Amino acid sequence: MPGEFSPVLALKLVSSLAVVVVATVLLCRQRVTARMRLAFVVGGVLVFGLLFGQLASGRMDPSPVFSLRSLLRLLTMPTPPRLTATRQEIILPIAGMLALLLGTVWVSNKSICGWGCQLGLLQDLLHRVSLPKWKPPFWLSNAMRLLAFVGLVGGLVAAGVDWIGWIDPFQSFRFDFALGGRPFHRGSAGCQPVRISALVPVPLSFRVSRLAARAGQPAAATHQP
Repeated sequence: MPGEFSPVLALKLVSSLAVVVVATVLLCRQRVTARMRLAFVVGGVLVFGLLFGQLASGRMDPSPVFSLRSLLRLLTMPTPPRLTATRQEIILPIAGMLALLLGTVWVSNKSICGWGCQLGLLQDLLHRVSLPKWKPPFWLSNAMRLLAFVGLVGGLVAAGVDWIGWIDPFQSFRFDFALGGRPFHRGSAGCQPVRISALVPVPLSFRVSRLAARAGQPAAATHQP
């Protein structure tokens, strides 16, 4: 079942939060240099993305997007009576992880996106390439986040479809690709091939900073990008 916890998931969550704490202290003390920032970016992509991407099983990932999707799937999934207790056991840690991550987003002004998230770090790394840049206005970013959130909830409630799972760029670190397929449905489990469409936000990051967060991260709507 999606959302199951494991030592790998716990280790990645703790590691990313530790990096965010260290980064926040360094930023407050104005001790972050360009070389140090580059080391954090490259190291984060290698560790949080490539290493944990290969170690993790299923489709789990300690990120606000994954936690929100998992929680909504569990809350809207029709569950047989014999599985009710099991679902309750899973909902509590997922809700706790989501609350912890959202609290970090609020307190540190989304620093987890730029310091402890493999996708945000990869997008920051690509955005360093010398190409013309475009920064979407804040109202457009928030409108896209709201549309993505309403579409996620509406799809799960109306048809049991998690459409974000079809284009989830977080899974691009698993290197298990497929050309087609249907969106993920409630109750789907196991490691499934990543759709090629999940890679779309990655090359676009050369032009737009953290495109995936600007377009599909409801938690990021609380702060100006």
